[in-house]
Amino acid sequence: MPRRVPFIVVVFILTIIGVPIGIIWPSMKQIRETSEGIYKEYQFLEERSLRGKNMRQARKEYEELAVRLPELRTLAIEPGEELKFITDLEALAATHNLTETINLDIDNRAAAGDYFTVPVELTLRGSYRDIIKFTAALESMPIITSFTSFALTSARATDALRTNTPNENWKSEARLSGLVYQHTTKK
Repeated sequence: MPRRVPFIVVVFILTIIGVPIGIIWPSMKQIRETSEGIYKEYQFLEERSLRGKNMRQARKEYEELAVRLPELRTLAIEPGEELKFITDLEALAATHNLTETINLDIDNRAAAGDYFTVPVELTLRGSYRDIIKFTAALESMPIITSFTSFALTSARATDALRTNTPNENWKSEARLSGLVYQHTTKK
């Protein structure tokens, strides 16, 4: 029996060490790998769900805007309708008590995707306040005009004493240069 006790102790210690290393440790490793796989699959499905949701949202927004697509056509000059654009600018200037000179340079238009960009120069003469009101009113026009430069000069009448005094005929001049868009094809 004395020989048996150390043998039982050795077997017991090996069992206590062997079971966790041989059975529990591999099982924990397998559980961890399975957990990581499930999490990666969850992330993948969540991403696909989000993409699908975004696509549905984009489709819904497109369908809502599809009704308004014809309105976009009015944001640029139709081919052959340049005179109407000039007439609209003249009417807007007349409404604001301004005299105008308009140079719409159709010959130097440049292609820009589905549109042409047409250089436009606009010279306005009148009171400072009317010029500013006119530039604000340009936003109400249905055609998009993109001005790249705006120069404003003033002319003051000088009285006999050579002092600058405002005069009833006091005028300012504004020069606006920019681009207006024109469709490449008619409707």
